[in-house]
Amino acid sequence: MARLCSIPQEQARYHGGLFHAPYPIGIVLHRTEASYKRVHKGFVEGGKRHVSAHFLIGKHEGEVVQVVDTNQKAYHVGSGANSYFVGIEFESIAARKGIHGTDPLVNADPLTDFQVKTGRKVIEWLCATHGIPRKGPPTKFEMAGCQGLWRGLLNHRDLRLAPAAFPHASHGDALRREDWQALLPYGPWQPPAD
Repeated sequence: MARLCSIPQEQARYHGGLFHAPYPIGIVLHRTEASYKRVHKGFVEGGKRHVSAHFLIGKHEGEVVQVVDTNQKAYHVGSGANSYFVGIEFESIAARKGIHGTDPLVNADPLTDFQVKTGRKVIEWLCATHGIPRKGPPTKFEMAGCQGLWRGLLNHRDLRLAPAAFPHASHGDALRREDWQALLPYGPWQPPAD
């Protein structure tokens, strides 16, 4: 079992089987389009869609939970990609109604100090536990070169840079440059792929 013991644990209703070695190879960072409470409830109780992530980090102190063991797949990035990546969801603002695709205000919402502090802790543990390189996000050239199998950290939207590998990666959620710099303050950090 791969559980971060200093983080509260619950079990997501939906999760996949075990990763096959040498996976997971990377960490996908997500932005929610709903409150911590609503996303947490959806992961634990389930709903119409089978969704989950390994970690959920809210905006406020104490709002953090691991809901899928990181030796198991979660349903966070779509068909195919779930077999390669663990996922961390960072609470953001609710998406506005009528916006098609990812609401730009969701991606522009800054991480809180709690999210940065907790995100660093989770990232460090994941990288050490699974041998994931502490680098990211990838450039367009790097995503093309590795055919989507990025070994490191990436935004959910970065998967769209490898449509042959992940044709169903339609989400555009991403962290801001400042958030990447805060989460990986000692590098190697690179500008997000736009």
